[in-house]
Amino acid sequence: EGKFELNPAWSPDGQKIAFLRIQSPSLSDLQMIPLAGGAETSLVLLKFYAINANMIWIDKPDRLIFSAREKAEQPWSVYAFDLDSREIRQLTFPENNMYGDHFPNLVKKDQLTFVRSELSMDLLNPESPGKGKIISLNLKNGMEQIRTVLDQQTMGMAYSKSLDKMVFWLSEQEGYSYEMQMLDKTGALEKIAEASAYRPTNL
Repeated sequence: EGKFELNPAWSPDGQKIAFLRIQSPSLSDLQMIPLAGGAETSLVLLKFYAINANMIWIDKPDRLIFSAREKAEQPWSVYAFDLDSREIRQLTFPENNMYGDHFPNLVKKDQLTFVRSELSMDLLNPESPGKGKIISLNLKNGMEQIRTVLDQQTMGMAYSKSLDKMVFWLSEQEGYSYEMQMLDKTGALEKIAEASAYRPTNL
């Protein structure tokens, strides 16, 4: 229908996909469709100023986790949409003087890991995140724990279950070159791809 469709998220059983259909700049229709074919289901209208470019689906209970900004002047925060109750709940509360929380990943059951970034000092890309911290959030009690501090801008983060490591796109020179690195349990970073000029927005 001439509308953008973004942020596909696979269900944990691999049988469904949730995605966003952009209705207007600040209104997105969260849709679900079975991979076997069939009708789409509209789950909720999300009224956010902006929604980040990654969304994950976790089960027990079924929840869609995403990063968004309610207003232009507010930082990014992590939210959860409960598929049973159809309720949206804010999970993280960064300070207003920060870029905010983005790239949520489920590392273990009930443990969410995300990046909390400062405001960028990059004049060429003022909307990009600044230096940040990797934080683990216990979904049961809401407790946060800092895993490591990064001196570079984090432009993407994903969890490798088979390696049990976090993978990052990191900016080496304030928005001019990017490289991929992995973080192990000890907090050590390992470079796995050379720097390039490509500016990623997701991983």
